[in-house]
Amino acid sequence: MRIPRDLAPHVPGVLWLLQMGIIYFWVIDESPHQKRTQKLLDLASKCVVFLIRAAGLPWMRPVRKTVVELIETVKEAG
Repeated sequence: MRIPRDLAPHVPGVLWLLQMGIIYFWVIDESPHQKRTQKLLDLASKCVVFLIRAAGLPWMRPVRKTVVELIETVKEAG
């Protein structure tokens, strides 16, 4: 999968943040055998793959630039 050059440096941090959110959800998940966590993982994985693929499309460039700016703004605050 080709990741756009301007987005690539931010992908590891965003994936780490997603992982932390999933771990938190798993810790508080009281469903039998953590079924809700499994569903969250399945849906989140599909979303991440779709969004990264879509980010490479030419007509998504303005949205991608805004997302990159958003990520950089959040990083500056920390």
